[in-house]
Amino acid sequence: MNLARADDVEAIPAWLEADVDESGVAAVVATRPAAAVVGRARLLGMAAAVLGERRPGARWHGLPVRATRVGDAPPLSAPPVVANWSSLWAGPLCARILGSRGATVLERADVMTGDVVIEGSRPRAFEQMGIDAAAVTRTGPQVWLSITGHGRDEPHRNWIGFGDDCAVAGGLVEWDGDAPRFFGDAAADPLTGIAAAAAVTTALTLGGRWVLDCNLAGVAAEVAS
Repeated sequence: MNLARADDVEAIPAWLEADVDESGVAAVVATRPAAAVVGRARLLGMAAAVLGERRPGARWHGLPVRATRVGDAPPLSAPPVVANWSSLWAGPLCARILGSRGATVLERADVMTGDVVIEGSRPRAFEQMGIDAAAVTRTGPQVWLSITGHGRDEPHRNWIGFGDDCAVAGGLVEWDGDAPRFFGDAAADPLTGIAAAAAVTTALTLGGRWVLDCNLAGVAAEVAS
């Protein structure tokens, strides 16, 4: 469980259906099945994961990314213009890597601007604004990079996820005897930023129009494997 926000701490009694605060979480959780604890957390929009619940998925050109081609376009011959709508770690790292390779990075620019859009929201955030990633990419930017905790498909698409809990979901932990420990600090974030930058570069080199689903739990599972 990742109690990253004040709202998460306030939601503990509703999550555990018990009158406890943050200091009492471990004792209550230890008495309950992991799947039930995590399932209820997700219903409340909290970030939680069962250790190793995510397995590596299909690769795209050797990368732990799901790529959906939505149209045709020639390979990009000039450095791309990147509209970065992401925050936290993975998305900005991806943008920085692309920038270091010659891309022009625009922060919070118009979503229809440029060759690449990087965003780090759950799919419904843009859908609620009437923005469909596939539809936009068919006529606008050549690549839409979606960085999420768990992916764009059901049932994962609306699950909250941060670097630590997504690393756990993918089984990317260290072991102290038979006890798991966090593997670095939010390890899924930088790994996903690197994978995402490689995926964007690949898509632009291949040509075509792409929606790239690069999620923290999936990347963590691939690295753990």
